[in-house]
Amino acid sequence: DDQDGNNSNSRLKLLSDFEPNAEYGNKVRKKRRSSQPGVNTVNKSFLCSDCGKPFLHKRSLQRHLASHSGIKSSRTLANKKCVGEKKNVDSHRKDPSGQKSLCCDYCGKIFNMKSNLNSHVRIHTGERPYACDICGQRFSQKPHLNTHARTHTGEKPFVCDVCGQRFSRKTHLDRHMRVHTGQKPFTCDVCGQTFSQSTSLNTHTRIHTGLKPFSCEICGQRFCHKKYLNSHIRV
Repeated sequence: DDQDGNNSNSRLKLLSDFEPNAEYGNKVRKKRRSSQPGVNTVNKSFLCSDCGKPFLHKRSLQRHLASHSGIKSSRTLANKKCVGEKKNVDSHRKDPSGQKSLCCDYCGKIFNMKSNLNSHVRIHTGERPYACDICGQRFSQKPHLNTHARTHTGEKPFVCDVCGQRFSRKTHLDRHMRVHTGQKPFTCDVCGQTFSQSTSLNTHTRIHTGLKPFSCEICGQRFCHKKYLNSHIRV
């Protein structure tokens, strides 16, 4: 009997020492609800280590990480959870086809080639490893350097099939082709007028907004078009 009494007293002491915890109670109630029949549950096994928010898919968690900060979003995933320190081995995964995919540590964007990932990362780091031999201007991408170099060499490799006019950039050729096709893909949201070039749309929009970005350095008068400023200066 004495032994039973001692055991009872020990159990009472343990209960008296236990202080209720609201967070613990919430977890218990959630667990009870999830175990009840007829309650729909979703297995969200990817947890953010910064705020504890659960996600059903890894990519959803990666997008969420970018909402914290550049440093926090570099945290990677392991064992179906977000861990608090960067591990290079976890910065890549395999897509459903079995091909290895590489993950950007800054924004979570996925790439299947290391070279593409490296080029993309420079958007975040600001690194510009490619320098022009003539003027020294630097670029983050090799194709951007190649395009810039044509301003020095005068090379124009893009040719219009209709009139034969040549251009140094593909975008310039595409813009020129609208002269022949009559295509006007840029539409004013206010009046619906269409334009073949985005710059023309931007200029037109000032009619509605009243914006006058060009000012005379002598008298301060402002104009919505550069050509109007030039005419004013000649006077």
